Amino acid sequence: MPSADEATEYRRDADLRDRRRASVQRRRAQAEFVARGLRSRQEAHRTGDYVEADVVVSELQRKLDAARKGAGKSRR
Repeated sequence: MPSADEATEYRRDADLRDRRRASVQRRRAQAEFVARGLRSRQEAHRTGDYVEADVVVSELQRKLDAARKGAGKSRR
């Protein structure tokens, strides 16, 4: 049976491995996100098909407001 110190060290090592794994996954997800954005930008340049940022933000705000309003109704 491992000593208390060995068990603590084992848990510490496992935690470190978990944090490293999560960090690698986070960096991979960020890199994939950037790659998708760059591909989208290239496609927009190629086709000339753009949507202005203020249009996108307004539409997202409308959807958020509607979702909040709907969520408020279900709570009553």
